[in-house]
Amino acid sequence: MERIKFLLQKLGIDKAISFVLLGRGFSFIAQPITLYLIAKFFSPTEQGFYYTFGSILATSIFFELGLGLVLTQFASHEFALLKWNSDGSLSGDEISLSRLLSLLKMSMKWYGILSIIFFIVLIPVGMLFFSPTSQSSNVEYFIPWILLLFFSALGLYIFPLLAIIEGCGRVIDIQRMRFYQLIYGVLSVWIIIFMKGTLLAASILAFTSFVVSIVWLNKNFKGLFSQLKGLSNIKANFQISWRKEIFPMQWRIAISWSFGYFIYQLFNPLLFKYQSATIAGQMGMSMQVANVVMGTSAAWISTKFPLYGSLIKKKQYKELDKLAFRSSSQAVFFSVGLSIAAVIFVHFLKTYYPHFGQRILSTAAIAALLFSNIINVIIASMAGYLRAHKEEPYLINSVIGAIITSIVAWTCAKYFNADILCYTIAVTNLLIGLPFAVFIFRKKRIDWGADKIRMELTEVN
Repeated sequence: MERIKFLLQKLGIDKAISFVLLGRGFSFIAQPITLYLIAKFFSPTEQGFYYTFGSILATSIFFELGLGLVLTQFASHEFALLKWNSDGSLSGDEISLSRLLSLLKMSMKWYGILSIIFFIVLIPVGMLFFSPTSQSSNVEYFIPWILLLFFSALGLYIFPLLAIIEGCGRVIDIQRMRFYQLIYGVLSVWIIIFMKGTLLAASILAFTSFVVSIVWLNKNFKGLFSQLKGLSNIKANFQISWRKEIFPMQWRIAISWSFGYFIYQLFNPLLFKYQSATIAGQMGMSMQVANVVMGTSAAWISTKFPLYGSLIKKKQYKELDKLAFRSSSQAVFFSVGLSIAAVIFVHFLKTYYPHFGQRILSTAAIAALLFSNIINVIIASMAGYLRAHKEEPYLINSVIGAIITSIVAWTCAKYFNADILCYTIAVTNLLIGLPFAVFIFRKKRIDWGADKIRMELTEVN
């Protein structure tokens, strides 16, 4: 047992990451089953609709505007002087408590408005995108699309609550809840597909995700809800100013994340338009395989971001650097290892089960997607370190990257094919995205990190 604990410690696997790995492990087991069910019960055209649903739904980024990340970072700074009570309430420094509760209250109001706008706007967007195509004539997509939007809007409304709770050190609990979301979601999808509900499978994922979140919040955070209702907990002179504190970081994150949509979600709609729904389905399934690998690897850094903020608040910069370097190294290590395993799996599938293997892109194309994701993990680790200082230094990087990616994706989708698109994106990330990100990191690291560490060491001595 001691050896196992020692090995897990060396690999950086704490409780939060354990739940991420359990979820990813379940995904690795469930993914082939889901792929089989989709290939068996969906037509190639329906598969294209299924994955394009997700790409269009990802336009929610234009409504959310990356505010969740901002909320998590600000909450982590305030929580440095607070603690959780057994009833799910917070206690500690009155100023920090007042500022945190004011942040939560403002964000819930803002997301309530966003969720309504999101639902109203995306209904005609989906109808306009799918209806004019001859491919949609035999596909019943309208009711699944409406249900997907409705439950996604409800999920968007409670999103800031989850982001702030995560920023307040409940990373393990959040990951446990997401693990339950995954299990119930996948089982629900299988049931719907077996019942020949086809595209309703996309809707059931949003439904189960929302229900699990609500049940979890009601069970664990009744005390926090009571504090939000009590006017005495929020002091008039100690509230976070949206205009002076949140907005300077939010507008930069908003632009970065909005342009990020073009980097990660533009491929399927373009292939759907210029190639076919079948090709879009192949790309969607291929990207899902790649994203499982990236999501697993990124757990080594994403679960540490709230801790970064707390360390900065306490001015423990030396510990911040040590933690960031260790978690980033572990993330890259697992990204490479899992990518190799994924390529082997895809090659095996195409060799021995070609009927299912043809539902995804070539092995080389998937390898290119995985290589791009390794680069993205490296960039995400640097971005997380810098954003923990309540700044967004990668605005220009995101804008330039999105413009180049959009041009490349449009050209490849219209004049070439999906494989060429994957290769070109990988080369673009390697030659442009990564060097630019490293340059910004080194510059900001000196400005925000090295000077502060020297200051801390001077104070200690």
